[in-house]
Amino acid sequence: MVKLFYFSALSGALIAPPRMRWLLISLWIGYVLYGLTLPFQMYTHSYYHIQLIPILALGLAVVLNPLVEFVSSQNGVRRVGFIALVVSIIGYQAYVARSVLFAESFRHEPAYWSSVGESIPINSNVIALTQDYGYRLMMYGWRKVELWPLATELSATRNPDKNNAEKFDELTVGMDYFLVTAFGQLEKQPKLKKILDTYPIAIEGDGYVMYDLKK
Repeated sequence: MVKLFYFSALSGALIAPPRMRWLLISLWIGYVLYGLTLPFQMYTHSYYHIQLIPILALGLAVVLNPLVEFVSSQNGVRRVGFIALVVSIIGYQAYVARSVLFAESFRHEPAYWSSVGESIPINSNVIALTQDYGYRLMMYGWRKVELWPLATELSATRNPDKNNAEKFDELTVGMDYFLVTAFGQLEKQPKLKKILDTYPIAIEGDGYVMYDLKK
């Protein structure tokens, strides 16, 4: 279905009237250049593609225009039936999107990150293996931490020989604690896990653990 939307929108850019055609082609070129400028973010973050929505909409409008004109020339019953079909499709997709959003509750997040922030000693230097670049911890826990590199498919493809654990001493210079909240990431970095196991646990709570790097 997604590929069909892309194909239709691209087709619309090619069959549009001259002025609209060049506008759409320019927008597609801009989108490609934007992606080449920020390749990592385009690969890992879906919201970096949000500018694609109006581009697709304009391309689809060109493709669907003959159908809309044909329907508008039909009698009332057929027009109502077509409108009902369109509303049903949009309604179904909206329901699916809503179901995805409601499938998982995030109401516990503020309290959780607040407790993590409270567990961090004041004026201490912390490096963390955590989610969302540490933004959740800053937002709800009022603590800013240094970030330990994540293990991602893209980083492994770019540099398969890279081993952050070998730079543990370098990356943790001046740090007092090592906080872990992203345990899935810790499992992907077994060498880091092995190193952390040699340090005593300073604080451990529900969904987080903090290692004391001073001892």
